[in-house]
Amino acid sequence: MLDMMLAHGDGVIFGPFSLWTFVLRFGQSLLDAAPGLLVGVLLAGILETRGGRRWITAALAGPLLQCAPRAMLLGLLAPVGALGTLPVATALLRANVRPAIVLLLVVMAPAFTPWSLGYAADLMGLVPTAVALVSTILLAFSVSIAVQGARTGPNNDVMTPDDGSGSQLLVALRASARHCAGPLAIYAGVGLGASASFAAFLEPGAIEAHLGESAVTTMFELAVPLSFAHVQPELAVVFAGEFWRIGALVGATLIAFMLGAAWNPGTMTWMIHRFGRVGVLATSTWIALALALAVVGNFLLEAPRPGEADAHAFDMLTKPYHFGGESPGSGVAQQLGRTPAGNGIALLILGALSVTGLLLRIGHRRGSGRSGGAVQPEARPVNPIGIRLAMAGGLLICVVASAYSYFPPPAELNDRIDRHSGNLFEAVCTVESGAPDEAQRTAARRRALNALDRIESDLSRYVAACVLRGIPSTGNSPGAIDAVRHFRLQMEASATGLPDAALELADRLKRLAK
Repeated sequence: MLDMMLAHGDGVIFGPFSLWTFVLRFGQSLLDAAPGLLVGVLLAGILETRGGRRWITAALAGPLLQCAPRAMLLGLLAPVGALGTLPVATALLRANVRPAIVLLLVVMAPAFTPWSLGYAADLMGLVPTAVALVSTILLAFSVSIAVQGARTGPNNDVMTPDDGSGSQLLVALRASARHCAGPLAIYAGVGLGASASFAAFLEPGAIEAHLGESAVTTMFELAVPLSFAHVQPELAVVFAGEFWRIGALVGATLIAFMLGAAWNPGTMTWMIHRFGRVGVLATSTWIALALALAVVGNFLLEAPRPGEADAHAFDMLTKPYHFGGESPGSGVAQQLGRTPAGNGIALLILGALSVTGLLLRIGHRRGSGRSGGAVQPEARPVNPIGIRLAMAGGLLICVVASAYSYFPPPAELNDRIDRHSGNLFEAVCTVESGAPDEAQRTAARRRALNALDRIESDLSRYVAACVLRGIPSTGNSPGAIDAVRHFRLQMEASATGLPDAALELADRLKRLAK
């Protein structure tokens, strides 16, 4: 595949390995993943308690058709990312939840978060996001079927000393610490190391330079390798939105979700460790079906009018243009220092839990040799009404979070409309410039229509965004939408005087923003 990528387009995609880029991208990926990892190990610790095992067994131990929606909803609710899902899945296996149910959560949890559904719909539209969601659900069911009846690998690596007495909070913290000091460190190292290694070979600006090639090239020779190069669902949504914005095949956006968010080498390592040969089969099913669904998706949806690629959309996956310091080392330190403080705090907590977990493991080996098998939950049943109420509340959380992300703050929408208006005016001037190159005028016309589509989409959500946040809306949004549609008719009819009309439209949109 790399040979094919090198054979297309102008410029080099992969260059010599850069050690400093590896250090920088590994550190950035680790800091970005730290909050999700911390949430994952804490959730896993809660599930290792007596009450946690009892609740999760009652919720996920019933018939497959009843438990599958619950597992996928729990995956949507957990803001854990691909790596943070793994300790939760390990805790579920220790609670004797069927592997097929666990795999539904493993696929769904990193692919979408409560707010990423709305964020994806904001970038791509409701229908493409719905197709991505349905495709991911089909993928999750297929992977779960591949592990039906599978025997799990070692499940005694957490050794939770829950004998039914003592503080359940301490039990949860001890279990979280043991998860941090267990194989999770290997899974995370493999996933983050693969991402950083990819970036260490990828030349700056190489991705953007090749986005203008054929849609098939973009789909298979860029989207697939990029999907293996990151472990964060937020990045997957950004990449999917970028592929959609430039008018690439719809399959590229689906690949970003089904491979980019839900799959990475760390997940594959966990699958093989837990399920052996069946894990290899499940991973192969995962990749093959994701590619097949991406191809099918191209027949279901029509790609939008192509826009202009973002010059910095993929910078996190490439070598940096410059380190900004006197030396690469100081440049790495400066860029890592720009990470939000919360990420650093999460990483410090993970480090403290890891040290504590190592000490607990050493003490366990020197102690009485208590069995590490999972303690059976108490016989007291869990009220099924409580489970249904919890699931309904979780669904409500997903709807509210998605609504707020689909209707971003009005100030952000104003900034987008202003930016798209500038792109529209520039493209229209190119169309009407009388340049002899017909290809340039055709591309400029497509960019202008793409900008109009973006402006109309942002305007259609402006009033609702104001209502959600209790902000009085200004201007006449329906009138502005009518003006955008009228100008689109002028563009399609090749009417004269387009630059003046574009400037007038931009002024009207700016008055709306004020």
